[in-house]
Amino acid sequence: MAAAQKEAEKYGTLADSHAQNIGEMFEDVYKDMPAHLLRQRAELGD
Repeated sequence: MAAAQKEAEKYGTLADSHAQNIGEMFEDVYKDMPAHLLRQRAELGD
């Protein structure tokens, strides 16, 4: 499990400068985004 975590962290974490725009986690997941995710995205200010 530690190896998988290290591999994932190569792409960045929310605590470092390698993290991409947090709003991007909502992209390309659903054709029509569910209402609860639209609300969560709005709460992020994105």
